[in-house]
Amino acid sequence: LDLIPRICMTMILPLGLHLAWKLGLVAIPGAALTVIWLICFAWLAMVLFLHFRHGSPKHGALTKFDFYFRIVVILTLAACAIVSLTSDIGIKGDWVAWKLLIFAGLMSCGLMIRIMLKPFGPAFGRLVAGKASEADNLAISSSIAATRPWVLVIWLGLVISAWLGISSI
Repeated sequence: LDLIPRICMTMILPLGLHLAWKLGLVAIPGAALTVIWLICFAWLAMVLFLHFRHGSPKHGALTKFDFYFRIVVILTLAACAIVSLTSDIGIKGDWVAWKLLIFAGLMSCGLMIRIMLKPFGPAFGRLVAGKASEADNLAISSSIAATRPWVLVIWLGLVISAWLGISSI
């Protein structure tokens, strides 16, 4: 349930950029597109490693790297979109820039979910072990409640992004 959205998040960017490049909507060299694909495949490999090797000694460092990598991607995409929306540089068609900006927002929501769920893991571990306290139950329910708005924003962003793509081609 958790893995498929993570896989999609890593592969939406290169696929969307490739499609925009094929349509002549983004002015990036083919070599740069190849580098983006390679970076995203490496990102996907890291996501899969983090999912399947949760107890690995490298897990903590990679999780931290993944968090900051996503911040760099968010800032880069937002900057590209804003420059494109405010000038004639980069992207042909404001709808593509808006989709990039929405994607940056969706990634930001994902990071917020990760932050809001921090108390959930230890509390859930104690619940599964049969050692949960009332404080653990409260941590679980409040963590889930705190993520709900971010999840709803992700769904709204996906609908708007899909609408932009469908209505603009």
